[in-house]
Amino acid sequence: MANQNFNLPNMITLSSAAVASCGSLSVFFFAHRGGIYIGMIGVVLSLILDRIDGPIARKLGLSSPMGAQLDSLADLLAFGVSPAMLMAGTMRAFDLPISFIMASAIFYICCALWRLARFHDDGLVESRLGPAFVGVPSPVAGTAVVVTIAAVEIFHLPTYSLLISFTALAYLMISPIKYPKYRIGSWPWALLAPLVAGYSIWRLVQMSSY
Repeated sequence: MANQNFNLPNMITLSSAAVASCGSLSVFFFAHRGGIYIGMIGVVLSLILDRIDGPIARKLGLSSPMGAQLDSLADLLAFGVSPAMLMAGTMRAFDLPISFIMASAIFYICCALWRLARFHDDGLVESRLGPAFVGVPSPVAGTAVVVTIAAVEIFHLPTYSLLISFTALAYLMISPIKYPKYRIGSWPWALLAPLVAGYSIWRLVQMSSY
């Protein structure tokens, strides 16, 4: 049984966790040398891997309790820890107090953890519009974080917009609001995520030419 868990879907899930961890460590070690952009690319790649591991598992008949647990833990790294590290690194660049940044990052991670644990316990719930998530899914929140960071830099938005969006996204993950599964929409994130990745790669190329 143990060997059966070393299958393609689980390896894809592990790859998502590895990419997210690489992005988080890049923010920590290379914050002033493009680490933020590497971290943003990491979240986008994790989002893609997260979107395909489940369908592949079902297609191959390899869905398992361990795969579900692994997916949840990978989501915590990819869409909880990594976005928190990204936002912390970005806010640090604006010289906000370290204690404030740490508190914000810890709050976001705890909200993501609570959201994933609640989904593991309750799953989807019924709503008037069909099966629904309770609270914003962590992949949506994590993607929104990298989109916000890119938007703040591109459009020169005020610093407080980072804090407002970060806090709002953290709360929305643990809120009791129901989001219909088939209406929350994946196409905006499917469009925005590659744009953010492309922007991050462009910035890295710019930095390497200095």
